[in-house]
Amino acid sequence: MTAMPTLTLRRSVILFCLSCLMAVTVVCASFVLLRGDRFTDSTLAFASRFRTTAAAGELARTLERDWHNLVFLTERAGALGPQELSYLLAGAGGDGTRISWVGYADLGGTVVAATDDLLVGRDVSARPWYRNGLSGGFAGDVHDALLLAQLLGGDAEQPLRFIDLARPVLDQNGDVAGVIGMHINADWLADYLAGTAERFGIDLFLINPSGAISASSSDQAPTKADLQILRSAQAGIGAEG
Repeated sequence: MTAMPTLTLRRSVILFCLSCLMAVTVVCASFVLLRGDRFTDSTLAFASRFRTTAAAGELARTLERDWHNLVFLTERAGALGPQELSYLLAGAGGDGTRISWVGYADLGGTVVAATDDLLVGRDVSARPWYRNGLSGGFAGDVHDALLLAQLLGGDAEQPLRFIDLARPVLDQNGDVAGVIGMHINADWLADYLAGTAERFGIDLFLINPSGAISASSSDQAPTKADLQILRSAQAGIGAEG
C-alpha cells in the first residue's frame, strides 16, 4: 500500500502561497478584463460622439451658407424690380438639385418673383414659411410639398418634401414689404446624410424638437431602444444600452 505524502509545514506554506497567488491572478485578470471592456466602451462612445458631432457640423455649415444667401437676397430685394429679382433668385437656386425653389411674396401673400417663375401670381399667404417669415427669420421642419408638388413632379408614392427657410424683406423705410422663402429638397438631405454616414461608418438621424425623425441615413426604421437613445442624446443625458 502506497503511503500518502506527509503534509509538512513547509509544504503547507508553499500550497498556501500558491493558492493566494492564483486567487490574486484571477482577481487581477478579472479586473483587467473589466477595465478593458469599460475602456473599449468609453473609446467607442467617444468615437461615436466625435463622428456624430463632425457630421452635424458639416450639415450645419451647409445650411448656414443657405441662410447667408437668404440674408443676402432679403437685404437687396427691396430695391429691385420683379425681373431683376427673378435673376437674383435664379442664381441663388443653382441647378435645383439642392434648392428646389426660391420665391418672393409681397405683403398680400402673392408670389411676384421666383425661380423659373414657379408659383408667380399664386397666393401663399396661408403657408407657414410665409406667415412666420413676416415676423422674422424662420427655419421649418421637413414637410410634404403642397403647391409645388405637381409643378416639380411629385406623386403620392414619392411626395416631394422640403425644408423651409424664410426671412422678411424690408422697404426703404424699414417696414416689412414681403417675404423670401427658400425650399431645400429633403431628398438631397437624405442623400447627404447617407453619404456622410457611409464616410463616418455610423447611422445618422435628424430629429426635430418634438423628438420625431425628420430624415435619416437608413431606410430601416429605428427600434424603440434606438429612439430612446436618440431622445436621450437630444436631451443631453446619458443612456445605457
